[in-house]
Amino acid sequence: MHSDHRLTLISGDRPGVSGYYDLTPESPDGQRVVLFSFDHHPTGNAPGRLAVADHDGSGLRLLGPTITGRSQNGVMQQWIYNYHVAGMADRSWETRGTVVLPIHGGDTRQLEADIRMFNPATGKALGFLRDDDHPNVRSVVHLMDFQTGQSTRLFSLREMAAVHPVAKDLPREAIDDFHIKHSKWAPDGAHFFVVLTHENVFRSANPPTDIPRVKAIMLANGDGSGLHHHTEFGHHPLWGPDSSYVYAFQHRESGGQSLMVYPLDGEPYAMVEHLQGVHPSLSPDGRWIVTDRWTRAEPDPTHENASVVLIDPATGQERTLVTMRVEDTTQQTGCHPHPVWDRAGKRVYFNSTDDGVLRLWAVDIE
Repeated sequence: MHSDHRLTLISGDRPGVSGYYDLTPESPDGQRVVLFSFDHHPTGNAPGRLAVADHDGSGLRLLGPTITGRSQNGVMQQWIYNYHVAGMADRSWETRGTVVLPIHGGDTRQLEADIRMFNPATGKALGFLRDDDHPNVRSVVHLMDFQTGQSTRLFSLREMAAVHPVAKDLPREAIDDFHIKHSKWAPDGAHFFVVLTHENVFRSANPPTDIPRVKAIMLANGDGSGLHHHTEFGHHPLWGPDSSYVYAFQHRESGGQSLMVYPLDGEPYAMVEHLQGVHPSLSPDGRWIVTDRWTRAEPDPTHENASVVLIDPATGQERTLVTMRVEDTTQQTGCHPHPVWDRAGKRVYFNSTDDGVLRLWAVDIE
């Protein structure tokens, strides 16, 4: 692995991984980092424990019981304020729900819903449960208040489809093939979106030809009211740091992809017309984009096939922060760097298997 910037190993002497490119592993006060610490190098699902380390990578502490995490993102671990961490109870899906652990000791709290994201500003969470009459285990969205423990049903997958301009006209059996992905809070907690899609059926051996493809951002107010179709998109959507827009990749008819902005009010526009990458995120001040890139690893063990790149969206100028070898980049068993910002915009956390073991690192850019 090579970098011209200072690198810090966060995961210590155990394999470890961050939650995702939209879940900063850094605590709100900036003092600690949450990660999933595996018992051994994972290839897909493997046992491990939630863990916290100090900002400088020292003092790794294992928390709670052994659970099953995934090599891509552990258990989607994240912070609730400064003194609690949460993660999905089991990424093998043999057990549903979410586990919450106090970092200074205390009882483990089990939540029924699969929670994708807590909002650090409000302590509220968006979770998935099964609707009574739907085959999908994630077919209704609930809002949970961490402070009060109160959970409120917001809307079901079918109710989402009913306000989508295309899905509303599809037959019930087609709607049952849809699923909900990625409930994501705006940073200020005033809005959130969820993704409504049935892309999996189009990846099958015999994709349908009689129904249109749907991959939509469905937007709602923070209390779940005002649900509506915001836009169709390509892949990997995320909120802008000022909560006024969503951005995502969109495939271009001429080839390649653009990073598009979809304002809450106003027309879509391209932030960057041509951008290579997979997981792009904006710094907290909106000044920089960081993304990962990779190609197929070659047999040569010195071949660095993956990188973390810093991009100025105003000029398109790029700076490579880190190059590394990631031999397996598949979604099922491998590693994606998933670069994610700290809270100050001065550090980027990323995953790597450069030495053959999954590890969580940080690179300081200032």
